[in-house]
Amino acid sequence: MKSLSWNDNGPLQDGWRWIRPLFEDEMITDVHIKGEGCYVRRRGVIEDTDITVSQSFVQWLLETYGQDASFGFDDVRIRMHILGSINGYDMAVRVLPRRIPPLEQLGLPPVFSELIQLKRGLVLVTGAVGSGKTTTLGSLIQAINEVRPVNIITIEDPVELIYNPIKARFSQREIGGGVSTYPQAIRDALREDPDVVLVGETRDPEALEAVMTLAETGKLVFTTLHSIDVAQTFHRILDSFPAHKQPIIRAQCSMVIQAVVSQVLVPTVNGDRAVAQEFAFLNEAIRNIIRSREDKLHLLYPEIESMEKQGDTHFRTFTGSFKRLVSRGQITLETARQFATRPRDFPGS
Repeated sequence: MKSLSWNDNGPLQDGWRWIRPLFEDEMITDVHIKGEGCYVRRRGVIEDTDITVSQSFVQWLLETYGQDASFGFDDVRIRMHILGSINGYDMAVRVLPRRIPPLEQLGLPPVFSELIQLKRGLVLVTGAVGSGKTTTLGSLIQAINEVRPVNIITIEDPVELIYNPIKARFSQREIGGGVSTYPQAIRDALREDPDVVLVGETRDPEALEAVMTLAETGKLVFTTLHSIDVAQTFHRILDSFPAHKQPIIRAQCSMVIQAVVSQVLVPTVNGDRAVAQEFAFLNEAIRNIIRSREDKLHLLYPEIESMEKQGDTHFRTFTGSFKRLVSRGQITLETARQFATRPRDFPGS
């Protein structure tokens, strides 16, 4: 990530200054340049702006820094991606999180405090792009930082959150900044005596195997996947591997995964966004379902639902999460129906 100051002079600063005011709005998560038009995603909704951005500046960025690049200014950090289109060049800019909110501010349940006390295993946070996975992981890592004197290594592309050591000690790595790939960085981390490792994303089978192997060695590993719920997470992992290898992966998953947290951000009645989650802290019943050589993953949801109905706070379905948000008046029934993975659980016109 290239570090810059707004006070410096140069084509990079001059170009970004046109849209700097957008970076100062903490509700804006993305800026989109299409042709010379500029749009933002504020609170999850695309909005127009009256700002124009020169195509020559976008072309200069592409020629100077390539299709993907990250920049850190005094008060904001951004990640950009540029592609050609019929309108010239399109550029997507993700505004990286400015601060790390505490777990309770995110509305996460108290049971999540158990995750920061784990000594080993793998914790998966899953969801679509823009579902708040990075923020949730960042809050968990920061919570560990506040209470545990441990060695933490983060591996990201790019580094999205900067941690100031409190009780923990940090080594933050960026893919491309002397680290070639996620799998290699994960293998390198094993040689550096970590207690906790954060892997920004597991994108391929090699990275998945690497994080599970790391967890098997007795390290606590946090990472993300693009999957919509707990059951699909396990389908996604297994489907990444050929059939002859899946029994081994099933066994690994059943041994090392401690919890799966799937989430989505939904609009609230006051125009903000709230996080809805489905999660499971693995018990023996779920481990047996995962390791079974027969395909029993369809039994995961009924098990999570059953434990939730019994009042076990280590389990929650999306249906349960949406019902809580509706009962608190945070979201409407229509919003719950729109975002629910099981809309039939919210009948009505």
